[in-house]
This record gives sequence, structure tokens and C-alpha cells, in this order.
Amino acid sequence: MANDRELMNFGQAHELNSFLVSEGKRETSENRKTLKTIGDECKKKLGKRVLKHTDLHEFLDKNPKLKKQLEDKN
Repeated sequence: MANDRELMNFGQAHELNSFLVSEGKRETSENRKTLKTIGDECKKKLGKRVLKHTDLHEFLDKNPKLKKQLEDKN
């Protein structure tokens, strides 16, 4: 079982912000909303109820069109 630190919590803005920063994206409400939508799609594609951070990073790497929906830092 994954430890709590490894799991994505889509209900926590600070956790979404940390993830966005790690992807080089801006910490905006629109990006957080988009990331939640992408997370739902990732869960469906992987058949998982809960995602690890690594699951979402890998999903974005494999789906550059989805990643482009998130606004870059600069």
C-alpha cells in the first residue's frame, strides 16, 4: 500500500499547487480545476480510484495534449 505522501489529494489546493510547480506550471485556480479533470481521466484510463503522484506525472508525459491545457509558468 502506498504511503499517504505518495498519493494525490485533489481536494487540497496546496497539494495541487505543489504538483503544478513540479510540472513547471502556474499555480492558478484554472490550472487546479484542469488538473482535477485530468486526474479524473487518468483514474479512468488506469482503472484506479486513487492516484500516486508518479501515476499523474507519467500520464501527463504520455499525453502532451492534456499537459498543454495547463498554463506554463513562463
